[in-house]
Amino acid sequence: MTCDGAGDYSPPLVFRHAPGGTVELVLSMVDLDKKSPSGDALIHWVEWAIPADSGGLAEHTKPEEAREALSDLGEATYNGPCPPAGQTHHYQFTLLALSRRIDLPYGSPARTVLAAAESRVIGRATLTATYHRGAAGS
Repeated sequence: MTCDGAGDYSPPLVFRHAPGGTVELVLSMVDLDKKSPSGDALIHWVEWAIPADSGGLAEHTKPEEAREALSDLGEATYNGPCPPAGQTHHYQFTLLALSRRIDLPYGSPARTVLAAAESRVIGRATLTATYHRGAAGS
């Protein structure tokens, strides 16, 4: 779930009560304390084409239909929290309920996917969590 420990894999998440008319979900995770080259919050992960009735995501899995975007870290996969040693960062998960599907290929840039989603959003939920990484050598 983070860059430390046994593995950097996506956490289990539960989704409930999507608005009526939801046809697809989009999930993103950004580091609110680290900036991308554009000056925006650093995008760690975007997954879209998640079925509206999926109920959530199991740990380290994604629905067969789902697609992952190319993050600001240059990978089309989950990249967990990884602040510099001794620092605490805030990570925001955002779930978007969409009224229409996004027709983009797997590995599309995360910002392209999120921009395409904006005109389709009929519901939004956020969760912000912190992660503190121990000091180097501790």
